[in-house]
Amino acid sequence: MLKFLIIVIIAVIIFVLAYIASEDTGVAAIVAGLVAVLAFVGPYIVELAETKEETRQESAEPDDTPEDVPDDASSEPEEQEPLDEGEDTEQSGQEEVPLPVEEKTPTSDTELCIDEIDTVSMDVKGIEDSMLEMFGAQIDVYNGAITAEGQVDTYAFTPSVTGRYRFEISGLTKGTNHKVNLVIKNAGGGIVDSTSYGLMNGDGLTVKGMQAGEPFQVQVQQYSGLDSYTLNIGNQKEIVDVTGYTIVKDSVQFKDQRNVYLFTPPITGRYRFEISDLTKGSDNKVNLLVLNSGEGEEGSTSYGVMNGGGLTIASMQAGETYQVQVRQYSGYDSYSLNIGYQKEANDISGYNLIADSIQYTDQKNIYYFTPAITGRYRFEISNLTKGSDNKVNLYVWNSRDGEEGSTNYGIKNGDGLTIKDMQAGETYEIQVRQYAGYDMYNLNIGLQKETVDITKYSAVSDSIQYTDQRNVYTFTPASSGKYRFEIQGLTDGSNHEVNVLVFNSRGGEEGSTSYGITNGQALEVNGLQAGETYEVQVRYDSGYDSYKLFAKKAGE
Repeated sequence: MLKFLIIVIIAVIIFVLAYIASEDTGVAAIVAGLVAVLAFVGPYIVELAETKEETRQESAEPDDTPEDVPDDASSEPEEQEPLDEGEDTEQSGQEEVPLPVEEKTPTSDTELCIDEIDTVSMDVKGIEDSMLEMFGAQIDVYNGAITAEGQVDTYAFTPSVTGRYRFEISGLTKGTNHKVNLVIKNAGGGIVDSTSYGLMNGDGLTVKGMQAGEPFQVQVQQYSGLDSYTLNIGNQKEIVDVTGYTIVKDSVQFKDQRNVYLFTPPITGRYRFEISDLTKGSDNKVNLLVLNSGEGEEGSTSYGVMNGGGLTIASMQAGETYQVQVRQYSGYDSYSLNIGYQKEANDISGYNLIADSIQYTDQKNIYYFTPAITGRYRFEISNLTKGSDNKVNLYVWNSRDGEEGSTNYGIKNGDGLTIKDMQAGETYEIQVRQYAGYDMYNLNIGLQKETVDITKYSAVSDSIQYTDQRNVYTFTPASSGKYRFEIQGLTDGSNHEVNVLVFNSRGGEEGSTSYGITNGQALEVNGLQAGETYEVQVRYDSGYDSYKLFAKKAGE
């Protein structure tokens, strides 16, 4: 194309010169000379144009496969290996091809930005209430009168349920000294129990082991005075299975009454049996007794419990059937038996915010946690009701049942435990236990971040998000000497501070700050050796904030 264009230009110039020469003979001689020059130089100009056009075509990258590709060549161009630096293309027999543009590698002037720890939440359901309401006990009432000295009134009685029965006198004239005696005889006429010193209103006999279906005789015998009376027989209630219920509404209606329930835990763990809904202001009390399947005592009260009193059984076995008894101690009243269940243990590995609740006294919520990274972890409580005195305790055990840490006197929002050296891959047991009050709470887990090599960076942007956090970096100096590790980027005007520590490859401390440093302050360490890898730590001192760490040779 360039060759053709040059030929056209030369032809036009010759035509113009010829035209001028035809008008003036004086000029003709000059024009003739110019034409001769053009005729001599023209071929060389054309040859030069041809050379430049060929060079331009050869250097341009072809869009399509060249027509002269050998028959055995691939339909797609083979990928050429990059030439070694300084390699002569003519000697290699390869055409010079421009190398692809490489991504810029980080330099000492680049800044490394480390992401914050994202919040990953788990919501644990509370224990749902399920209520069972019981009928009152059957009270058999027999009215009679003593009209003669030595009189004996006999009543036939057959228990419908095996258990404890109460035979009690009422209806004698108040203010008198009128009394009667009671005698209980079995079917063979043997005396099961009796009184001998006379009974007044409210007095009676409790017979503990009467068998269902066995006939008995109940005798009311004159002791002093002649009077009308009422014989009251409090019957043993049926045994009820209360498994699956959290509230059992029932009542105590006679002296020495014993209400019996069967309970089979669905999960091995801690259970609470507690009394509520007794009449406020009264002195009405009951006792609790828990027996295992072998009738061994798991726990009991002896001096009567009021609202809020109860029993905690530390380790009830799943699938075993226990007997729970509520026994009359003082007064007669309705009540609620509240059963606090052990909740399922949850694997919280991979989560750092657990929303859960405390719903009963001595509740113990269990979690399993397997760290992804060896290091320092924080377990902290939040979201308890502000202004309340609600508290919990925390416990951490390793896989060998060794205690890693605990609180003893109850903690509130912002309090917790720091475990300094949790091992990656080991499963730990975390417990949150009720201490005071019932409430919702959050268990916050401060996670150890990955160790990062910051050698090639002049600045590192990172953050402190929890108490006792420790961010770990590795740093390998290019040359020996004094190095400066400076903090910047903390919120202006805040009281936020961090500490910086440097350890050598043998774990020995090379230098540290101890009372917290803020913007513009630094740790300077002498004698860092070129090629040795050091561990640099930035630790929480006060406040949660982002920061920048500058690592550079002192004086640079």
